[in-house]
Amino acid sequence: MIGHQLLTRSKEPFFKLLRAHHHIDRVILHSRRHLEAAHERLGIPRSQLALVPYGIDTDFWQPRGANEENLVLAPGRDHRDFATLARACGGLSCAVFATLASLHSGHARALMPDAWPHNFHSEYLDFAALRSTYSRASVVVVPMMQVDFPAGVTSVLEGMAMGKAVVATATAGLEGLIKDGETGLTVPAGDADRMREVVGRLLERPAERARLGANARQAALENFGLEAYCSRLAEQLARPPAPVAWEPAQPTIQ
Repeated sequence: MIGHQLLTRSKEPFFKLLRAHHHIDRVILHSRRHLEAAHERLGIPRSQLALVPYGIDTDFWQPRGANEENLVLAPGRDHRDFATLARACGGLSCAVFATLASLHSGHARALMPDAWPHNFHSEYLDFAALRSTYSRASVVVVPMMQVDFPAGVTSVLEGMAMGKAVVATATAGLEGLIKDGETGLTVPAGDADRMREVVGRLLERPAERARLGANARQAALENFGLEAYCSRLAEQLARPPAPVAWEPAQPTIQ
């Protein structure tokens, strides 16, 4: 089983009480922090857990040679902190495009500002239009709420694969995805001042954007492409199932 987010109120009882993992050979997770939490909070044995980094289609998401505009792109919606993004980028002399939508989980939580700054714009984009907007953007920002599962990973990897300078919130779930200062930049959760400083500096320094973007593209090709992802999944499928002693859940008698 691939588990993107197991630690919800609706899912936890299936593991804590019903021990659903006794019927699963292996639970594959995309975040080291999420893996540790699955063991500590849900009681899934480490022998049944495996870490497989997320993958991205680096053929579809690749640089397309468009001229960069004075544009900041904030893609996605899943657990985004748009309130911090608005405080950070509202005073910058650039356009900000926030999709405010997710092609994966359209009803996910998000923190919204009381009012949107005048330089913000949003609309729904399909995959082709989103790729075109990535190409035109100078900076990609992925502002996240602090969560321990890899929310935002798709947008971060899309931006990296497109060869863009990516600024992302340093959440527990995205830990290790970006090498800070090498393949992108990270900022503390909720720190609008730091986000404004980082984004503003990148907008003024095209050479630095190019350096980060080139490194990001190379990292995406080497570590996060579909071939690497499928290869890691195949390795897990080839492993024999971990032995699990069946212990039926005891009903609560009142």
